Amino acid sequence: MKFWLVILTAIVFIVIIVVIQYYIKNKELKRLQARSRKLTDDAMYKSINEIDLEWFNQNNHKNIRDIAVVSDVWGKDVMVFEYSVELIQNQKFSSEKLNALKELLEKKLFDYAKQKKITKYG
Repeated sequence: MKFWLVILTAIVFIVIIVVIQYYIKNKELKRLQARSRKLTDDAMYKSINEIDLEWFNQNNHKNIRDIAVVSDVWGKDVMVFEYSVELIQNQKFSSEKLNALKELLEKKLFDYAKQKKITKYG
């Protein structure tokens, strides 16, 4: 009888340790996501406001929406954020225009990282 009680106590103890570790790691991940999101939001808002294209909405800093953390899909060590911006209505957008926007935004984000001396975050 004592043998089974020791085994049961050991199993309960192991389950408690696993649950505590899960909550500690999850709390650390949420903290890291919050810091990473703030840094990414700052970079995105500043970069999007510097884009000067006649067909691009200049007030996009007010129109960024659907900011979402999608790290859960990618894994624990990857911070991924998704942003949506509103483009000017009644405009026809070719793939060339959208590629130009993408390249310009990438350049602005790279310049922001260089200016802030961000090589990696973690």
